[in-house]
Amino acid sequence: MDHKQWLGARLEAMRRLAESLEQANDALLRRDVEAILSRAEHQLRLCEEIRELDQRGAGMPKQAEENQPVIREVGAAEARVRYANRVQAALVKHGAQWLQVLARIVDSADLTYAPPQINRGPR
Repeated sequence: MDHKQWLGARLEAMRRLAESLEQANDALLRRDVEAILSRAEHQLRLCEEIRELDQRGAGMPKQAEENQPVIREVGAAEARVRYANRVQAALVKHGAQWLQVLARIVDSADLTYAPPQINRGPR
């Protein structure tokens, strides 16, 4: 694999990762647990693929001038991944805060609620 092929493979993997993150963000908004888990597994595989590509590309000679358009596209895909990551982090943080509020409501209700007594009359 030459540098140009490596850049193309990395670009495609980064685009797929960005798309997967965006789909996961939609699933978070819908609170679709199955889709969230599916996207998380997909993202893990893509991250492993990118990591392997980066290891293979580490020692490659760079032909920067002829590859500048692809290098810019890779940079744009990386920026898209970073943005989707920030959105996802905010959605997860908001979801966690919502769950904390819900847990406090449940906890406070436990302290104030007593099951009704069944009055069976005298025996």
